[in-house]
Amino acid sequence: MIAAMAGGWKRIGETEWLLEHDGAAPSLGALRAVPGVLEVWRTAAGTAIATDPASFAEASLSAEFPSEPRGATGRLLTIPVDYSRGPDLADVAQALGVSTDQVVEHHTGSEYVCTSVGFAPGFAYLGPLVGELAAIGRKPSPRPRVDAGMVAIAAGSTAVYPGGTPGGWWLIGQTPLVVCDWREGYFGIGVGDTVRFQSIGEDEFNLMVGERLCVE
Repeated sequence: MIAAMAGGWKRIGETEWLLEHDGAAPSLGALRAVPGVLEVWRTAAGTAIATDPASFAEASLSAEFPSEPRGATGRLLTIPVDYSRGPDLADVAQALGVSTDQVVEHHTGSEYVCTSVGFAPGFAYLGPLVGELAAIGRKPSPRPRVDAGMVAIAAGSTAVYPGGTPGGWWLIGQTPLVVCDWREGYFGIGVGDTVRFQSIGEDEFNLMVGERLCVE
């Protein structure tokens, strides 16, 4: 149920708003700069934001924001992954009839574009998966909780879990980097960003624990 509207924006949840549009879209950077806006993402319907009720004013949505073409080129991000930390890696390899090394090669051999952010704050849908990995669906039974940094695949997409949420995707590795910290308003991957994954070992993993994503 839509509880309120401001400047064409519809309230779609307790703290979320949606602006429906075609073509040019409000600048993500301009929206992120609005006091109280925690997260901004594109959806199939338009542009959505998540807000902090304590510091966000609905009247701010009545402002005119600079526009940018939908699908504008984003940043290039490299995410290091220790695939030995993926509890489902062997199961994925078995299901596809390939080795675990081949699964890693397929996953690191492509670049993925963030098409939307949703399900949970900071959960970026990256795709498309290509080749054999594209055949993997969701797990039959989701986990009640997935740790932060777990790298997963399912249904033609890949993602990095922000942590603390349930998850029905196959976990094939883990990154030492922080990709999301909603308490500090940090969301490392945004719509339009291009992401590539890089295989690393345990020693490299331990050296990078707690670092944030770097833009290339």
